[in-house]
Amino acid sequence: TAQLASGDAGWLGTAHASQSDIGCFANGTVRTFSCWVKVLTTGLHNVIGRGISSNQDFVLRINGSTGAIEAYTNGVTVTLSVGEATTGVWMHLVVVADEPNNVMKLYRDGALLSSHAWAAQWGAPHGENYLSFGTFAGSFMNGHLSNVTVHQRELTADEILNLFRSGIARKSLTGPID
Repeated sequence: TAQLASGDAGWLGTAHASQSDIGCFANGTVRTFSCWVKVLTTGLHNVIGRGISSNQDFVLRINGSTGAIEAYTNGVTVTLSVGEATTGVWMHLVVVADEPNNVMKLYRDGALLSSHAWAAQWGAPHGENYLSFGTFAGSFMNGHLSNVTVHQRELTADEILNLFRSGIARKSLTGPID
């Protein structure tokens, strides 16, 4: 359920999700996804996704069982980091998906963790290509999201660090949503 006054939202692993009106992504673009996230259980948690089916789409997800942070698009899973995600703990994630240069970068808590070759392209527009939070292709998150932003460019390392620093004062990294 969204807490609109604070900009925070939480899900309980059920059919509740939020959709934006951002619309479909264009091939050959760069996107930066930023959010505070806290998963509450083991299992696969879809944090941010685009589209309604399991192909021609994009999703940022956390595997609460392994601590892996993954990106998935067009049938290709890229493990961006292993052992970084801990259940019950807030973390600030930023993923830069750079199609023109075929690179995907992951930042956690303001620091670059990994950079991967990424040849997948955004899927062609089909159906309702909205951006969704807390769900993807009928699989729902059990956790909290806060301060979600999507940028149509790559943020600089300083901008990413500033996003982290500006949110850390609001978050008790092990406490409840505020």
